[in-house]
Amino acid sequence: GERTIEAEMIGMWNDNVILAMNGRRYTVPMTWFRSESRIQAQERWEEIKLARQSRIQELAGQATAAAAAAPDPIPEPPAATTYQPPVAGISCADFLKHIDDQIAAGHLLVIYDSLPPSYRTDINEFVKLAATKIDPATWDSVTSFAHQLGDLAITRQNWLFSNPRIEAIPADQLDSLHERLLLVAGILRHGFNPDAMGLSKIQSTDFRQWLENFDSAVAPYLAALMQQQAVAGSRQLAVESETADKAVVTMTHSGGDKKVDFVNVDGYWVPDAMAKSWADDMAARMSELENAPQGSYLSENLAVLATMRAMLVPLATAQDADKFHGAMETMLAGSREQVASVASSLGMSLASNERSNRRGSGYGSGEDMYGEEDMYGDE
Repeated sequence: GERTIEAEMIGMWNDNVILAMNGRRYTVPMTWFRSESRIQAQERWEEIKLARQSRIQELAGQATAAAAAAPDPIPEPPAATTYQPPVAGISCADFLKHIDDQIAAGHLLVIYDSLPPSYRTDINEFVKLAATKIDPATWDSVTSFAHQLGDLAITRQNWLFSNPRIEAIPADQLDSLHERLLLVAGILRHGFNPDAMGLSKIQSTDFRQWLENFDSAVAPYLAALMQQQAVAGSRQLAVESETADKAVVTMTHSGGDKKVDFVNVDGYWVPDAMAKSWADDMAARMSELENAPQGSYLSENLAVLATMRAMLVPLATAQDADKFHGAMETMLAGSREQVASVASSLGMSLASNERSNRRGSGYGSGEDMYGEEDMYGDE
């Protein structure tokens, strides 16, 4: 007839138009409409069907993304700032600040480059010799384990963090854990790439170049981790006194003060305790290595870690979140003994280093070539 109404069309069924008006739904036969209204209803129905199909696809995509092992693409941290090596001949305060700044930027290479040239030569010789005393198969197994552990955490991160054990963590802690874990996993995944970590690669490549390659691979992740943990700027340095050859520095870190004597060795500032013991410590280490049987160096620690690699196989082969969670539970249940063995083994090494530190070496002892206690505080 002549009646006109305004309502929302929400569907069509058996030549009936379904309208919504004033909180109610009305079914109106198509024959009740004028020709132009019938055309409008057909056009609107096509729009509704397209919108509905689009929403179905959107929901399906959300379900697929939720069920996926990881986001696509996988988020990456921003690129690290360009590395700047230390400059010889500057003040102790500037030298130490530069080291702190570069570490905060993710560049561990600065630790090596901050050593006097003669010290670096000693380390190069030690590394080359050590690489001949480590069993290649065990070493490859351990580095592959570290790489695969990081790779699984990155490429299965949705499944990892949907595990009921992890979802039970309070929300205010979970976000921080999520970020930190993925950054550490990125360091393992990129830093322990088997192609770069093989003993033959370490033996055949200039050690600083090898370190530079490692630094480039992990710097973005380490820088983000440092920032996330607010390490940058967490330590305060105060030079109490300084001459051309000596300096006394008070380091304030984690609420405690530590006074360290530094000496200038060929333009590079190093802890006095380390400088005094360096030659004897390196000679002892080199002698120990030279007398060690082939394949024996670090054999106990590496062998324990190597046995844990098999635990990752069920995680790597899981086809969905449920199977991944089940593999996690199996791994956690079976890893207690192995983890205890690793902890015990590392505890023995750390105890050895602690005894050496108490003797004042400044850089640790045993297998720890880069103990930073005196030079870099507790970072």
